[in-house]
Amino acid sequence: MITKDGVYIAAAGPKFSSRLLAASVTPKLASVVPDGSIVLAYAGVGPDFRKLLVTAQEIALSHELRFGERISVRQLAGELGIVMQDATLSKARPYGVELILAGREAGDCELYQLDAAGGLSSWKAVAIGEKASEHKSKLAAEYTTALSEEQARRLCNKLLPIEEDVLDTRTSIFVSKTAAKDR
Repeated sequence: MITKDGVYIAAAGPKFSSRLLAASVTPKLASVVPDGSIVLAYAGVGPDFRKLLVTAQEIALSHELRFGERISVRQLAGELGIVMQDATLSKARPYGVELILAGREAGDCELYQLDAAGGLSSWKAVAIGEKASEHKSKLAAEYTTALSEEQARRLCNKLLPIEEDVLDTRTSIFVSKTAAKDR
């Protein structure tokens, strides 16, 4: 969700009912560019996300090497959407993920959702995954652009509560309008 100070993304990892199980090796959130100003989150198939993350990083690096400037969040979202759409239209299977791409752009923040077919939507606050429609309803009722980072964190924790006897696999990242901070 976009806040008054940046963009806040939270994710719940897989639900482990045993503390003996190792955590997932695929993080739900990852930085696309080294300075952390563009981040990617997913719901769905981990290996598909890893492939799309590498693709997004290659697109961003290629743009920077070619034009001498960082790629815009909007342009990266569009190019990643084309990659996902190509997979849907080809003989290969579509990617089994929904993505959120967020980042800092010219002193402001942007937030995009990409569906499995490469469809692109711009949002102020969005949810993907298992309970997306339920979370979107709650966001519609409680979200405002005046939220601080701390208020956004509390709202996300309310949407993604820790369940009894389940290992807490929640993670979050905040991209400030001026600098990135990992949580």
